[in-house]
Amino acid sequence: MDKSIKKKEKKEKTINQSNTISRAVIKLSSATAYKIIKFGTHKLDMKFRFEKTKLSLKEYKEMNLLDKTNWKNIDWDDFSCRFSISEFYEALGLSDGGKQRDEIKKMVTDIVKETVVLEYENKDKVFPWFIEAEYEHDNNTVKNLSFIFNPGVIGAALVNNGEYYSHIELLVIGQIKSFYGLRIYELVKSFYNKKSRYGNEKGTWKTDWYSVDELKKFLQCEMSYVGRLDNFLTKALKNPVEEINQVCKELDMNIHIELEIKRGGKGGRQIQGIRFVCSELATEFKINKTDSKLLIDEKRELNKEIISNEKLKEKYKDIWAEIEAKVIEQNKDNPIFRKDGIFFDSCVFNYIRENLEK
Repeated sequence: MDKSIKKKEKKEKTINQSNTISRAVIKLSSATAYKIIKFGTHKLDMKFRFEKTKLSLKEYKEMNLLDKTNWKNIDWDDFSCRFSISEFYEALGLSDGGKQRDEIKKMVTDIVKETVVLEYENKDKVFPWFIEAEYEHDNNTVKNLSFIFNPGVIGAALVNNGEYYSHIELLVIGQIKSFYGLRIYELVKSFYNKKSRYGNEKGTWKTDWYSVDELKKFLQCEMSYVGRLDNFLTKALKNPVEEINQVCKELDMNIHIELEIKRGGKGGRQIQGIRFVCSELATEFKINKTDSKLLIDEKRELNKEIISNEKLKEKYKDIWAEIEAKVIEQNKDNPIFRKDGIFFDSCVFNYIRENLEK
């Protein structure tokens, strides 16, 4: 991973998508297809957030887009997005290259076959992600991608039907390589609203309990690991969780996941349930369900700064007094600088980032 990624000061790109999509069964051909879909969803999310569409999410919500007979009044431009491969790689923190572009070119050929399974009218119904997909190229090198999303899927992904959103960071999506890791990360984020609530300790949350068969269906490996339960636990669950934790650590994302397995039955060996237990440091700016998307983003940025400062304080606790002394010495000629002033802590953290964290 490029270590410069986590040094970037710019705001990371995210998706605020409905938990319906985060917990749905998604049938994809590759991790690359998944990442392209997530970035395209982000582009649409930003269009709707900043009102660059003809109709609002509220207006589309009233149409019930899962029923295609209601599509006659939509504006297709609202569900279209176009972006360059360079933009995609930058947002996900990926390195550009000919091999990657060849893979994307191959993937776009089949991307209209990618599907998501949603419950509609008491049935599991398979929806394609896209109505249309195309790529522009120069000397056979992919330059830009253009998609028209299925309005029903975007309606389920972005139109909040009274449920919580999953907040998905594209940098994390970009750095997770395994398909299992990508799906598990999305699943655990969909339970974030349970943090410090519903019996969870402060700063922690848990997913629902799942059976082995339910997780195999979610991870698209129902026909794999037959008779090899230990292999499934290791390759489909434990290894991806370790990958997510390592990526989040390198990107300074405040999340850690552990796998919890409940056993019982004869000899206590039968798996009765599996869930993911997540934790993070406490934050100051509480995010409320009634907050606007922009306010949520602002609070997340403020909370990330608080968490970053807490980690720095823990990291340099043994020399904290020395750092404070150096900051005081640097500002000895500033008449308004005081150790008990409201900006002192900020000066200390800035000193650490500028002199010790480079």
